Amino acid sequence: MNIGSYESKKRFCQCLTESHIPGNLSSQHWPTLEPSLIGQIQSLPFWGECLLTQHYRAQIVCAFAQTLKDPMVKEAVMLQGDEQMRLVATLQSFLKTYSIPLPALPAVMIPKNLESAFIEVGYQNALDFFWVDGLRAAAHQAKFIPDELNEHLSLLFAEQTRHTVFLVNWMAYQKVKLKKRWGEWRAAPALWNRSGLFVRLMAAFSAKDIDERPDAMRWMVRFSPETFLSLCLFTQKQRMQTFDAELLQPQLSVNVATFAREIFKVWPKRRVGSTV
Repeated sequence: MNIGSYESKKRFCQCLTESHIPGNLSSQHWPTLEPSLIGQIQSLPFWGECLLTQHYRAQIVCAFAQTLKDPMVKEAVMLQGDEQMRLVATLQSFLKTYSIPLPALPAVMIPKNLESAFIEVGYQNALDFFWVDGLRAAAHQAKFIPDELNEHLSLLFAEQTRHTVFLVNWMAYQKVKLKKRWGEWRAAPALWNRSGLFVRLMAAFSAKDIDERPDAMRWMVRFSPETFLSLCLFTQKQRMQTFDAELLQPQLSVNVATFAREIFKVWPKRRVGSTV
């Protein structure tokens, strides 16, 4: 398959449109959890930020879709916007079910350069869900989250992986077909924006003193940074096996995780205080 061809465009658009799961996921039945587990989930500090972040990204994707001229690409990006909006509704349903405070969703200031904004939030989403999918797998292994909740979350994260595959293939198509001067440097703002999250996450897996941790994070002590990163890479590899083998696969998160894992292999082992 030649990148920039009609066939390549058809395939990366179909990776979204033909794998879409219709329905309102926000109305799904969330599993009944033990009160102690609900309390631990409630204690996690990032729910409000997560909801606001996804709300912003959904607005950007929906606005960008309206600017597109190519009907095939526009259909795919509009579907992605619908899925992002559905993700926001699903997060709201999750938070309400487990009595976690919901922040009010503000109006979003739409930037003038929507193409750049779409690319940046796409890379940010790719980085975030790579780590969060690894966290889901690790938490399930540690029996912190039960099977039924894990299945719900895995379905949501698989949907987001499709968006990342679309992004990298759409960018490659644009680069060849429209002679766009795009390269890996377009990911730099997203890497900078999410670098703090990565540092805090690695510090959390480095801290081995269980007494320093909130109850909701004590399961993390059984993983080292190296084993967690390996699990992230393994989970991503499994996700990619479900896609057309001729499509380009996202490499940004994989390269960051692989590089970081090699650093941790030779980094002096030391006790790091919990910073999450």
